[in-house]
Amino acid sequence: MPTVADLVTAADPVAAGTVPGITAALRRAAQTGPRRDLATLALTRITGDRRYAETYLDQHAGSWRAGWRVAPAMLAWLVEHGGLADRHEAQLDERFAHPMSAQSMTAWAMWRLRGPAAAPALLRELPRYLDDDGYARGVFPALADMGRHAAPLLPLLDAAIDRPTRRSFNVPTADDAMYQDEILLERASETRAAILADLPPMADG
Repeated sequence: MPTVADLVTAADPVAAGTVPGITAALRRAAQTGPRRDLATLALTRITGDRRYAETYLDQHAGSWRAGWRVAPAMLAWLVEHGGLADRHEAQLDERFAHPMSAQSMTAWAMWRLRGPAAAPALLRELPRYLDDDGYARGVFPALADMGRHAAPLLPLLDAAIDRPTRRSFNVPTADDAMYQDEILLERASETRAAILADLPPMADG
């Protein structure tokens, strides 16, 4: 049987849900298991039932720190599956208002929910994360999805890509640091390509 982590990261969570007994096992794990946050996220994705995500967010309201690892993913899932209730939209705003992990992890949901109206805030806040391998994981997908609306950040992406020295990472070995740097470079390059691909064609002559 797949683990909770397997189900959270499954490319096709609905298909993963066909494993015999998995839904019942996840319901038990969501109630009492040591990884109940992840189990609830997997259950949401597998069943497509908004109530799991909405209940989770209601139980973790009032502080951006509550459920900080999973709540942004729940918000993003709801945005893509019918939108957010007013109370959850307010929760998204509260989480995005706090720098670092909360902000970087909710950037994509902010863009998907509000579109170009969110661009000024995203362009103002997200550049600080372009050189951070942890926070950039949430930032690059948001910028890539923004396309032409993220074009003002192209010079910063170019600088990150053309950086002459490797970045510093809190990892055990030099090989680990090289790997992290290469991953960050690859993501920055993919993001730059997505933005350029969305720019209108230049007029001839």
